[in-house]
Amino acid sequence: MTSSNQFGFFAEDLTIARRTPKLRATEPRGEQNYSWLCMPTGDVAYLAVDNAGLPTLQPDKPDAAGDSIGLAAVQFENQSFLAMLTSGELAPRVNGQPAPPLTLLRVRDQVQVTERNVLHVSILNRPFIGRPRDEEIGTECPFCRIPFTADTTIYICPFCDKAMHCEGTDKPEEDRLECARLTTECRHCNQPVNMKEGYVYVPNI
Repeated sequence: MTSSNQFGFFAEDLTIARRTPKLRATEPRGEQNYSWLCMPTGDVAYLAVDNAGLPTLQPDKPDAAGDSIGLAAVQFENQSFLAMLTSGELAPRVNGQPAPPLTLLRVRDQVQVTERNVLHVSILNRPFIGRPRDEEIGTECPFCRIPFTADTTIYICPFCDKAMHCEGTDKPEEDRLECARLTTECRHCNQPVNMKEGYVYVPNI
């Protein structure tokens, strides 16, 4: 995934009555029955339970290896997943079922490591609209089949990390490639095109 998008969890507190959250894109607070746990920057993170019995995300493995679950954002067949490696004492459940040693979590999946909290998988999307990365230059846009050049503008899908043209008023209208603006779905993963900052999914908790 691009560095502007981060996996995370909405931690639902089952001891508090449910109600619909009212979120602002950059301030996932204000309701008492949930909190936003964002993946730390870096390749991996660790899901653990603190002394109060609440789930936490940490950038480093706790001293007791059995007290944490490894997490890493991965790409597989044009899709973004949160890989969860389970070992040791914690025994998470995913969508109500015991988790195998390796699970690929999708947006909207639910993970439970304590009786008190359910973790809803989501992505904090900060849309990338800008110049192509080195690996994209010369490859074809899936919408128009025209290769990306170093001076074009692209949109990167928060679900699959793939690009489409997204040129704007910096180019003449007759030369403008606006592929991401002309479709509602990514041509790689069929997920919605999302150019607004915010959460890809917010549970109805």
